This record gives sequence, C-alpha cells and structure tokens, in this order.
Amino acid sequence: VDMSGGTVTVLEKVPVSKGQLKQYFYETKCNPMGYTKEGCRGIDKRHWNSQCRTTQSYVRALTMDSKKRIG
Repeated sequence: VDMSGGTVTVLEKVPVSKGQLKQYFYETKCNPMGYTKEGCRGIDKRHWNSQCRTTQSYVRALTMDSKKRIG
C-alpha cells in the first residue's frame, strides 16, 4: 500500500542505465526481553550496556501500480 492508500507492487529489480539492480529490504527485531546479556555489538568497544527498542521506519522503494506506472 502506498502513501495514498493505493495497492502497489514493490519491484524486485530496478532498471538502471547499465542493466538492473535488485532492491533489498530487511527487518530486524529486538529480543523479547529488550536486551541480551552480551549487549549490542558495535556500540562501543568499552561499554556493552545497551538496550534494544522496537521502532518503525519507512523507506523509499520503486513500485508499480495497477496501471503499470513505475515510481
């Protein structure tokens, strides 16, 4: 569903001048307890005390509507 409420298809491949590129999307989620005893990697080499909070974000994607319009 797009921002206007219309049904769209997310295109797997995006046409570019030298062929096609694949669109990639991924989802991450937190540990149900909100933390792990190991902490989150990459925050700080000395401080491993961290928390995970579930958030929602929106990203741009190349899509096609029912009239075959790509945008």
